[in-house]
Amino acid sequence: MSGKSKTAYEERYQGSGYYWGTQPSGFALKVLQHMPAGKSTRLLDVGCGEGRNAVFFARNGYDVTAFDI
Repeated sequence: MSGKSKTAYEERYQGSGYYWGTQPSGFALKVLQHMPAGKSTRLLDVGCGEGRNAVFFARNGYDVTAFDI
């Protein structure tokens, strides 16, 4: 590293395991309930963190694009 201090996010994700867990959020469950995946249903997950919701949607038939910085 170039002497830069770590950000709060870097410190948070440095440990082993999942910071946010592996279960989808309550909001993700509601989206699935109200808008189930159909043919070619696309979803964009901005600020996906470790990707727990993106994985959940992909496993339930959505075409998912997810990213975080």
